[in-house]
Amino acid sequence: MTMLGHMSVSDVYIAEPPTVYGEMTITQLDDKHNDRYNPKYVAMMKDGRSYLGLVTPSQVRKIRREGWHCVILNDISIQHIKAIEMDEPPYEVVEYMALHDLDPAAVVSDDEQQVHGAS
Repeated sequence: MTMLGHMSVSDVYIAEPPTVYGEMTITQLDDKHNDRYNPKYVAMMKDGRSYLGLVTPSQVRKIRREGWHCVILNDISIQHIKAIEMDEPPYEVVEYMALHDLDPAAVVSDDEQQVHGAS
């Protein structure tokens, strides 16, 4: 059995990524979160209940800094993401993501109402 065989997603995910509004510009995101921490993924929400997608640093790097003030997060977010639960085995998640060419995955609560992190 591999090392991942004894683990679950809860052992390897990025906990509590910041949640921001999709209507924010990249500049607003940078102003709000750059000084405190540098998250790997950003979970976005439209309202208190509906998650829209994730933004990765590589997506932000594709936009020239001069244009950050006019690019909103909804326009660059990854909206087709896999929702995974905390107790899923990481090797199954990685296999699924590789098979479907997915980059990020959202770690969600059992009722899928809250994003706990990203993988």
